[in-house]
Amino acid sequence: MLTNPDRVVVDIAGVHLNGVLKGIASQVHADDPYHMQARVGQFDQHTVRLMLEPKHSVSPHIFSLAPVPEYRHRLVLDLYPTKGSSST
Repeated sequence: MLTNPDRVVVDIAGVHLNGVLKGIASQVHADDPYHMQARVGQFDQHTVRLMLEPKHSVSPHIFSLAPVPEYRHRLVLDLYPTKGSSST
């Protein structure tokens, strides 16, 4: 977590930026009730950085899921509103 403004930053090692990751930013629309914007970029040669700017304070919880037939390894990032923050 970074502050001023609040941002959730996730560095994913062993990953290179591709078209799917580049498209993440376009998934956050101006009328999104929870996020102002999302950005993704190649932080260094072996690390992709995902940065989310929530509209309210959040507590991030991150975990991975094992592969299933249709999907490879998955990274899940749940953002829970912190106590006292508005849900809208």
